[in-house]
Amino acid sequence: MSESNRIRVAYRAAGSTDDWQVMRRTSGGPALTMNTENSNEVLGDRLVSDLILQSAETGGSLEFEFSATSFDDWLSSAFCKAWSADDPVVGTDTLVIGVDDILFDVLLSYQDINRHIKFNSMRVGQLDLTAEAAATMTGTLAFVGTDYDADYDPTADTFLPATTTRVLRGVDVGTISMEGTPMTGTCIPGFTLSLNNNYQAGFCLGSLSPGKQVKGTAEPTGTLTISMTADTFDTWKQLIAQSEMSLEFPFGDGTTSYTLTIPRLKASGDLPVPGANEIVNWEWNYTALRDANGIALQLTRTTA
Repeated sequence: MSESNRIRVAYRAAGSTDDWQVMRRTSGGPALTMNTENSNEVLGDRLVSDLILQSAETGGSLEFEFSATSFDDWLSSAFCKAWSADDPVVGTDTLVIGVDDILFDVLLSYQDINRHIKFNSMRVGQLDLTAEAAATMTGTLAFVGTDYDADYDPTADTFLPATTTRVLRGVDVGTISMEGTPMTGTCIPGFTLSLNNNYQAGFCLGSLSPGKQVKGTAEPTGTLTISMTADTFDTWKQLIAQSEMSLEFPFGDGTTSYTLTIPRLKASGDLPVPGANEIVNWEWNYTALRDANGIALQLTRTTA
């Protein structure tokens, strides 16, 4: 009987023989979904004659606690763009949404029974990040890929240990700015980001697995939870007017810092009417939009 805490997930550049980088995770990982359907044959005895395997899709979701530098490769895959090094200054790297497929092979190992499955050409179909006050920053990577090797032998491979940078928490979020103004007098209990790349699996005759994965529109959305004040009420009235806003969300561990910038967004949010003994918070649902420079999301990374 295989043990859950002996499962290892590792990745490397797709098609390469590089060393495997062990991933940090809390649950989940790459998976194979078998899509079946019953035969429609009618034989006169009311019984189903067969169960037919129609396709086998590589995907799955990996949940993690966010730590600096640990998921930078996968952030690149989610943004469909490589990090631009030393941009705009030396020591700061920039990531924006692009059009490239950033692919990795992912190895799922049941180490105690010595069984391994290699998932090929995996990329991020959807990235979700969550930051909440008095809680750990978490995320989810939803994979999409092409084919797999259920008989992979990693005996001769090298595995690099998982990173050891500390897990970030809500307290590691800096001062959030809206419209370039720090929201120093506003309590913000939570923030989420979801980046959906809308990949579509392209199946071909003669193969159970997709022959390709085709990305669609990049949809960056999320929520911002805000405590009710006179200032935030006045800002909420801008939502009704469909006014455009910008947002900066900084976080880091003191050694590596990130700033997520949304230069143009629109949002909506219902007026909160809570019950007794509840804090009056409301949740804004935002969508990041393309600005005049062709940027919807920008993530900068700076190493102290």
